[in-house]
Amino acid sequence: FKRISLVGFFSDDKQSPSAEQEFFKQEEMNEVWDVVLKLPKKHREILILDAKYELSYEEMAETLGVSIGTVKSRLSRARSKVSKLIGEGRSDEQ
Repeated sequence: FKRISLVGFFSDDKQSPSAEQEFFKQEEMNEVWDVVLKLPKKHREILILDAKYELSYEEMAETLGVSIGTVKSRLSRARSKVSKLIGEGRSDEQ
């Protein structure tokens, strides 16, 4: 049998995020999902399959009945749209 050492496994080297950091992280995620839900269906569904369900390109292609190339291009376009829309929203706030 191989011995497994747990020394340092439960160390406090990494500090837990503060409540404020957690709040802002959650707010940012809410902002991203608000944008995702406003996208056209084909972009929205590909992002959900990727981010929420963590499917592979092959699994997404099979689920949607499209080619892997189509999955890659939709995912790329969807990510670009989200980045652009979030960037526009932040520039409007300033």
